[in-house]
Amino acid sequence: MPLYAGAGYDRRAFFYCFLASLGDGLLALLIFAAGWIVFRRREWFVQQGARGYLLMLAAGLIIAVGIERVAVGTGQWLYAEQIPRLFGVGLAPIAQMLVLPPLIFRVVAAWGRRSA
Repeated sequence: MPLYAGAGYDRRAFFYCFLASLGDGLLALLIFAAGWIVFRRREWFVQQGARGYLLMLAAGLIIAVGIERVAVGTGQWLYAEQIPRLFGVGLAPIAQMLVLPPLIFRVVAAWGRRSA
């Protein structure tokens, strides 16, 4: 929250963060669907290998840059001064979409193996 301008620590800010986390979950589902289409296997993420990781990273990068460009460009949210940027796009939200999907899919795959 401190990386975005005007994001305080009140109920409204927490509500918006909650909505954003739901959106991030939908983006993870979008990456899952992309992998299902590309690899033609619903369980593609269980043993994804280099191609699976590449798909997650590429999809995460494209999604994050696209969303950030649109949201900042239309004024839906603004960056605080301290957020590191590359080509006008905040690095923190991009890093989030590069790190979280592989971590999420690895946890889900391990959870599936334990329950099987």
